[in-house]
Amino acid sequence: MTSYPTQYMSLHFQTISHPTSTHFTSFLFPSLPTAPVSIPSLITTTTQPHPYTPSISNTSLPPSHHLPHQLDLCVKILGDILDVLFSSEVGPTYEDITQLSSALLEDIIAFVSKLNSEDPLLSKLVSVLVSLLRQMNERHFQTLFNQLTPQPVSPTASPPNTAQLCCFLLSLMDVLESLVKERIFPKDWAEMILLQNSVIVKVLQQISRVISERVREPFKEEVWGHFFHTSINFITQPSLQLEGFTPSKRNKVLSRYKDMRKETALEIKSLWFSLGSQKIKFVKGGGDLCMVGPFLKMTMLPGVELRKATIPIFFDMMQCEFYSSRDSSSSQSSSSNTQSDQPRTKYKFKFNEFESEMLEKLDELVESGHGDGHYREMFQELVGALCCEHNTMKEPGLKLVRTVTRLLERLLQYRTIMNTPDNSAETRMSCIVNLLDFYAEIKRKELYLRYVYKLSNLHLDCDNYTESGYTLKLHADLLHWTNDPLSTALRSPLYPKVNQHGVLKEMLYGQIIDHFDKGKMWEDALVLCKELVEQYEVVMMDYNKLADLLARMSNFYRSIMNPQNLRPEPEYFRVAYFGRGFPAFLQNKVFVYRGNGFERLADFTSRILDQFPNAERMTKLTPPSDDVKDSPQQFVQISKVDCAPEEDTRFLAPSVNEQIQKYYRAHHVKVFTYSRPFHRGHRDPNNEFATLCIEKTTLQTSYPLPGILRCFPVVHTKSVELSPLENAIESMTTANNDLYEIAKRYARDLTLPLHQLTRKVSGMVDAAVMGGVVNYEKAFLTSEYECCHAEDADKLGNLRQLIANQAPLLEAALFIHGRRVTEAEMGLHNHMVTSFNKMQAQIQDKYGIGEMPEDLRVEKLRLQSQISLPEEHSTRGSYHYSSNDSLFVDEGGREEGRHDRSRHSLSRGFLALTSLSTELAQLGITLSGSQHSLSRLSAASGKAGCGGTLPRQFKTSTVYGNGTTSSSKSAKKESRALKNLLRRESFSSRESSTQWFQRCESVPPQPIVELTEQVTAPLTPQRPKRLDSVDMLPVRPRSCTFTSPPTTPSPSLGSRESLGNTPTGSVYEEDAPPPLPIKARDQDNDLRHSSTIPMSKGIPSFPLDLPTDEPPKKPPRPDKNHNHQDPTLL
Repeated sequence: MTSYPTQYMSLHFQTISHPTSTHFTSFLFPSLPTAPVSIPSLITTTTQPHPYTPSISNTSLPPSHHLPHQLDLCVKILGDILDVLFSSEVGPTYEDITQLSSALLEDIIAFVSKLNSEDPLLSKLVSVLVSLLRQMNERHFQTLFNQLTPQPVSPTASPPNTAQLCCFLLSLMDVLESLVKERIFPKDWAEMILLQNSVIVKVLQQISRVISERVREPFKEEVWGHFFHTSINFITQPSLQLEGFTPSKRNKVLSRYKDMRKETALEIKSLWFSLGSQKIKFVKGGGDLCMVGPFLKMTMLPGVELRKATIPIFFDMMQCEFYSSRDSSSSQSSSSNTQSDQPRTKYKFKFNEFESEMLEKLDELVESGHGDGHYREMFQELVGALCCEHNTMKEPGLKLVRTVTRLLERLLQYRTIMNTPDNSAETRMSCIVNLLDFYAEIKRKELYLRYVYKLSNLHLDCDNYTESGYTLKLHADLLHWTNDPLSTALRSPLYPKVNQHGVLKEMLYGQIIDHFDKGKMWEDALVLCKELVEQYEVVMMDYNKLADLLARMSNFYRSIMNPQNLRPEPEYFRVAYFGRGFPAFLQNKVFVYRGNGFERLADFTSRILDQFPNAERMTKLTPPSDDVKDSPQQFVQISKVDCAPEEDTRFLAPSVNEQIQKYYRAHHVKVFTYSRPFHRGHRDPNNEFATLCIEKTTLQTSYPLPGILRCFPVVHTKSVELSPLENAIESMTTANNDLYEIAKRYARDLTLPLHQLTRKVSGMVDAAVMGGVVNYEKAFLTSEYECCHAEDADKLGNLRQLIANQAPLLEAALFIHGRRVTEAEMGLHNHMVTSFNKMQAQIQDKYGIGEMPEDLRVEKLRLQSQISLPEEHSTRGSYHYSSNDSLFVDEGGREEGRHDRSRHSLSRGFLALTSLSTELAQLGITLSGSQHSLSRLSAASGKAGCGGTLPRQFKTSTVYGNGTTSSSKSAKKESRALKNLLRRESFSSRESSTQWFQRCESVPPQPIVELTEQVTAPLTPQRPKRLDSVDMLPVRPRSCTFTSPPTTPSPSLGSRESLGNTPTGSVYEEDAPPPLPIKARDQDNDLRHSSTIPMSKGIPSFPLDLPTDEPPKKPPRPDKNHNHQDPTLL
């Protein structure tokens, strides 16, 4: 044996009192000093002892520079002693181990609990502790516990004081728990870790026995609870999970140490059933005393035998609360024999606290990786069987078992989806909503809100601001506008310091409004704003917040009505998942998805198939067979569905803007429809409508879209089969409704592109494109069909009425189209008009005259009022257009044949020119021209400053009533009036050139009025004509003749130059030239000094002399420096 210096052997066991210890002590330490220094004196004074551990020693500490070295020597000496005692050559060591455990075990435990985990001395001291506990047997523990528990002097004395024993047990269990939680030895020291665990199992068994025997009266729930926690932490440590070991290692561990988890679990079960009436304290108690969560963690260990042994503990817990007192937490006996002795009115007869704790801990444990499908089945089997055998608890017990089983199923799905990186964000969101629905069903607010914020954060990661706002609103709906304190379950992780209902709801509303604003859901944001307005204005009277909120609301309203804020109308899609290869919450279920922005069917299909690369797309909408549904593969059906919103009369008024109607047509919808066409009987190749049937399916989702998800499951499905005739009726109804809506939209918004209206009208009036109503007439509106299907008489009448009602809708659409059509599209428009005239004639002959909707009639009249002349100023009629009028008339107002009418295209500028001629006629001036078009107006002003504009091919002259002309100064007033008039009409003519069709029924054709101007003196001095240039210059008289175009149709439809020209005087006018470039027009304005206005291709601009009663004055002398040569003739 190694000898140590005397100065380092100052180790003395103050508590040794056994007489036989003298020989061992004197042999081991021959020269001990008489003044001992105990091991507890080496404990640093700065550490706080266990609250239940009394002070072991008050001996002063040695100098600090000796402390580390002395501790190391002491630990080394103890290690050598235990090594010698463990050797089989020493002989019996019972007394020696007893002396060491009685004298040093408390001190060693204190040192281990106080040392830092990074201290290198800790592992040595733990080795000493493990070695000492390993060599202690049951007698040693019994002796130690007897020393810590004073025995009563007589049987009639009070129970022994167990305070010291309880303090020791708590300290010992603290150390054992720290050895389990904190890794003392390296991970690859498997043998050392297994040895340590085997020692802990033996110690826990001894602690369980002494607790059951000596810590019952008085009852110390801290000691009992600490044992349960320490034991459960021990059996759930990773180093004991044999399932993760290799088969060889697992077999070696089982052969040497057995399954230490099962042994400890059986000890826990035994101690639990020994509690008796004290069990209720560990069921209803709060904090660490409640054992529902720890027991649940223990039962989820993957050992089959362990689960069978521990799961029945839950049924005993249910009984404890079920038969507990209703008024207090004091327990009643769980034994069925004593239950009958208690009045039934005092029992609680429910286990809501156990259920609440059970569900909450299930959520935490499954998410952290505990439990599996086998545990769910075993729980249902074991606890369900026990509940069925209990008459009183059968119904509520089975209900709880079903709830736990359903929750376990959803939690396991959630864990699988979240831990699989291949799953998309939408799949994870659907899984979370699956849990949300369950927690909402069982009314578990704290668990419900836990997943509300998980879902909201997941939406924000995907930039789904709308869905995130709806998700946060779930929490806001649970709050109310009061200052009541918040419960723990309703607190928000976004605002953890807020503790009042009203304050939290206001802050959540602000967050939700921000999300709606980012998602362009301003209508929904305004709903919350209005609720806040009431609080700020009436309740809080905070006008500063009110002002800011109202300003923000005004921005929302402007954003809604601003057409530049592009809000794509989403499309919706039906997705059916068939087969067992999908996650359980998707298997054989149908969902309706909301598309992303401008996403169409092809893009959406690609996105869904990318999420499930192994899925096979089904190309037909026929219902799948049972073999497909039970197949382990994945099959997907994807199709587009149409919204079927509930009719709201608020949005039917003509004053409602299209932006508003469009929003509510595609939002807040939970009913959708789609159709599957099929043919019944022999298919007619010439007319498939005769046998075309439709299976119309209506889908109803669990929640309206948009919502907290971008998809919701279908909860109700209804299919209706439509016959070919019913299909025709529905198709005509849909076509008329679509035409009605698009006509209204284009009548109200003049900025919409015209191509959509063109395609719609062209497809309906041109039989070569869509077939029109011809196919319906051939298939159903025949005498043969009426004879064979007499029962369809009402339906046939309905079809005829729909066909008749389509004509006025097309008429209104063509009217709007003609008002917007450009010159390049005039040929197509005229073709559509011709086709419509033929179609309208046939429809009216067969089915009568349909009625135009009142609001569309109002819109058309409004448009007419914008382009018609006032009656009191019109000399040609205002060309009003009514629903019963034909589109075309001849020049004399006589209606021509339906199939041979002259097309008369007018632009907005023509009516402006007509109004101009009317006002000029009142002043004694008339205009005459050869074309009804103001599409080529150009601003040109002479030196006289006249800012009016005239068409290129119009001639003007001023004529007095007596045939004379005048340039009197008194005519300046009339000249200025004419300038203003021309300037006004010039401004109106700058609008976009559009064309429409007019008909005049009552106004007779106006005669051609020509006004000639005879000038007594030239306006400017005339230069001598040049012989080589005069003949080349086209001369026209100074007159302007305005005539109507001839009735002969132009050979080129839609061209402004195609209208016929009429001679004026003895000189014929030239065709209208194309527009001049800007520079050319500016050069053309230099001709204003000429006394005779030439027939040039520019637009002449000159000051018009108005008639006056004053005699004409002598014209001014020409400027001597003026160049009289016309630059255009040089």
